[in-house]
Amino acid sequence: MAERDTEIAELKARIADLEARPSPGDLDWLKSSHVWKRAQFAASPGWLKFNVIGVAVIWGGMLLYAVVSFTHG
Repeated sequence: MAERDTEIAELKARIADLEARPSPGDLDWLKSSHVWKRAQFAASPGWLKFNVIGVAVIWGGMLLYAVVSFTHG
């Protein structure tokens, strides 16, 4: 948790610096950070739905395979 707080503090400082004097590569640096990726994921419920459906399909397939194996095995 402390590592995440440190990263957030660094990003806030970097954003303040960017606002003061932006340069061409700064936006790329910001978009490559882990906090940016977390924020994008949190703001995109479509990805969350996709992941939940994927996990459900995988676990459902394994459960179905187990049931069929035990009943017909």
